[in-house]
Amino acid sequence: MAVVRQRRLAFYAAGQLSLRKTDKGVEAEVKVVLADWPSKKMFRTEISKAPVDVPNPAKIDQKVSEVMEGVIEHIQANVVKTLEGKVK
Repeated sequence: MAVVRQRRLAFYAAGQLSLRKTDKGVEAEVKVVLADWPSKKMFRTEISKAPVDVPNPAKIDQKVSEVMEGVIEHIQANVVKTLEGKVK
């Protein structure tokens, strides 16, 4: 009887989130590094940036939340697409 071992894929993701105040508002940036696990051999880096103008400084907190949601949704979509391609 032959034993067939199925190869299981595992991945590692590390991210960095930065938020910067600009002359016109705020800018968010997310960087994600994708690697094989457990070797942590890097195969992809994804970066997403989004600036947003804030003409009224009193509303900066609301705009920060909006820009963060946008970059996180964008990076999630790209990371999922990359991982799906790696599995196929």
